[in-house]
Order: sequence, then structure tokens, then C-alpha cells
Amino acid sequence: MNWRFKGINYNKINRIQVKVDTLNNFTKERGMFGPIDLMKMDIEGAEFEALCGADEVLPRTKRIVMEYHDVELLPKITKKLKEFGFDCIRLLPSPNQIAYFFK
Repeated sequence: MNWRFKGINYNKINRIQVKVDTLNNFTKERGMFGPIDLMKMDIEGAEFEALCGADEVLPRTKRIVMEYHDVELLPKITKKLKEFGFDCIRLLPSPNQIAYFFK
């Protein structure tokens, strides 16, 4: 995903494939059907994409602490979480860039 790493010459790096899954599938496969008190996210710029695969998990989640890597995506993330009843209660700016969401 070239948009995440500005200034990198992609012809000079080795690529590896990794398996990804949605939070919905991850929790189902592990029998995690109860409430989730805290979800911590640090996924290097893929926060919004992860939230899009969590529509069954987010209604059961009370709090989210997230390291966000793109300030421009933060409004989009906040809007998505608002759909599930979350409010952004605190932002820590650079260098940490951490957002706290609570229902």
C-alpha cells in the first residue's frame, strides 16, 4: 500500500505476504462472543480498514485506545466509530498520536 509509506522506493524492498482477517472473523473463530471492555489498536495506518471489518464486534465494545498514523484519516475513523455510539474523549498529538474512544 504505497500511500502509507511516502518516499520509499518499492523496487528496492523485499515483499512478504501476510494473512489478514477481519475482527468479526477473528472473534468468531475464537469463540469470543461476550462484551469487550477494551480494544487496543496499533496497526500502522490500517485502523479504518480494521473498523470496517468489525461491525459485529464494535456494538459489544466499550472502549478503544488507538494509535493513529494518519491525522487526515482521524475524522473518518471518528465518524465510523460515532455510528456505533463512540465519542472521542481524548487525543494525544505527535509523537504518540493516540486517540481514546468511549461509549
